[in-house]
Amino acid sequence: MFTWTLLREDRLQPNFNRGVAGCVFFITGLVLMLLLFNPVKVADALANPGEPIKPQMAQLKREMTVVVKDMINHAFDGYMKHAFPKDELSPISCKGVDTLGSYALTLIDSLDVLAMVGRHAEFRELSKWVQENIHFDRDINVSVFETNIRIVGGLLAAHFMYEENVVAIDPDVDDYDGALLQ
Repeated sequence: MFTWTLLREDRLQPNFNRGVAGCVFFITGLVLMLLLFNPVKVADALANPGEPIKPQMAQLKREMTVVVKDMINHAFDGYMKHAFPKDELSPISCKGVDTLGSYALTLIDSLDVLAMVGRHAEFRELSKWVQENIHFDRDINVSVFETNIRIVGGLLAAHFMYEENVVAIDPDVDDYDGALLQ
């Protein structure tokens, strides 16, 4: 979860108390803001009315895509290296913690993003791992909100990555049959 801490009357400082997810979302937002609203690029595009804006925006989109993919890869690889199969990665200690039921929460929440950035082989392998290792027949206390948006939402999104053929089913790795929703 991302919150703000009041340092002085006029300055707020970001405070991340939910691990890597808060950091990634905050940093991604900052980068997108800087790239989307880069005053130099916008001014350049507006200063040259004879040139169409679309090619310049296409270049900006290519630049943004590279930066965002690098950030996603860095965050996910950090989780896999330091925290998997725990729920979340603590950014200061760089250790995994189980915060919401020991469901590999960050993994489930990230599966669809892996598919969207083209990491299809990992998506298949980790999707199979989730199908084989995550079970919801335990009597534990969980956050209903977090469970709905991150676990149910992550499983639905991963299921649709297969169903909408974003990731082709590979029978040698994961002969997917809808098991993410069972």
